[in-house]
Amino acid sequence: MPLFERVRKLFTRDPEKRVREIAKQIESNDDDVRWIAAHDLGKTRHPAAIPHLAKLLREDWNWNVRGSAATALANIAHPNAILPLVQALQDKQEPVRSHAIFALGKIGRKMQGLEVEGKEAKALQLVGKHFQPNEELGVIRNAYQAAFEGKITEKNAGLYVKQLRALKGKVK
Repeated sequence: MPLFERVRKLFTRDPEKRVREIAKQIESNDDDVRWIAAHDLGKTRHPAAIPHLAKLLREDWNWNVRGSAATALANIAHPNAILPLVQALQDKQEPVRSHAIFALGKIGRKMQGLEVEGKEAKALQLVGKHFQPNEELGVIRNAYQAAFEGKITEKNAGLYVKQLRALKGKVK
């Protein structure tokens, strides 16, 4: 797609139309086009982009595209982006898992002090602020699961994450 067309689609006044226009590009056979589409969908910061990015994150054959989709979900920072990112922690490629970890941490930090709804969002809000940028996958998975299941509280979340970190993410 020519640069002019790409810029025009990014700056259309109707954000949902902008998402629809950009989302058409995720069906391309060109990895670079899909990577750029994921990036551009994240720049919209509109929740309507989440299903398109979740599909890329779940189904794309190129790990760079999946990583770009995870980062784009972080830019949108909406509670509906949490579940696809948690599922991406199971991706077979380490860079995709790293992007998902980064994205979950970023969303968790943005949610601090906000009134959030939904069990996934509340769990991430509870533990997300305690994650380091290069956090081990096991630490994130187990801390998130404990928060989701109500096994930890605001009072002990930081200590729980530290203990998981010391145990390399393994739960005793």
